[in-house]
Formats: sequence, structure tokens, C-alpha cells
Amino acid sequence: MESYLESGSVAPDALDAVMPKALSQGTVYPVFFVDSMSGLGVPELARFIETYFPTDRVHGARIATGADAKDISVAPDPAIPFGGFVFKIVHDKAVGEIQYVRIFAAGSRARASSPIPTVGSR
Repeated sequence: MESYLESGSVAPDALDAVMPKALSQGTVYPVFFVDSMSGLGVPELARFIETYFPTDRVHGARIATGADAKDISVAPDPAIPFGGFVFKIVHDKAVGEIQYVRIFAAGSRARASSPIPTVGSR
């Protein structure tokens, strides 16, 4: 941030070094405008995710609450199936339906698809 404020730009190497940590710590919140119908912004979003998003290896095991309300340790494992849910749906006249998804776990299978239940779905 100091480099940007002093010079008006940030070297790509400097950004590469700090972005994953900043995302992990929640000090940076990237915003992308993407149109999935036309594909506008999709390549840029995918490139950003691939380049900067921290992997599970960075975080290690996480503590989660099990079905019995007890804490359990969940370690990164590419064989774990997708786990997540849509927690909010917004209908916008100009954009259409926007779905906010919270992902808890996702294996690394290419082109895999999983149903995503919404809160209160049947």
C-alpha cells in the first residue's frame, strides 16, 4: 500500500509476494465485475483466482463443527467431495439472479459438478 501511495503503482512482483497472504488474512477484498452470459471478465477472474487465491496447503487443517456440535479438525484432502451452500440469492432487474456461495471444501477434480443446496431447500 505504501508503495502505491508513494509512486502511484505497484510492481507485479511485489503484488505476487503479498496478495495470497493479504487474501488469507482478510485485509484485501477483490471485486470483479463478471458477466457469465457474455464471458466478460471471466478470464480475468479465473486468472486472479489461479494466481493469487491461497490454497488449503497454506492454511493447513481447519476447525469445523460436526453434526454432533463438537469441534472437528478438517485437513486439506483433494479426494474430499464438494461441500458448500448458497446462502443468499438476490434478484436484480439489470443483472438477473445473483447467488452467493459459501464453499467449505472442494476436491481438485477437473470439470466436476456438484449440486449446491440453498438454505431451506427441499
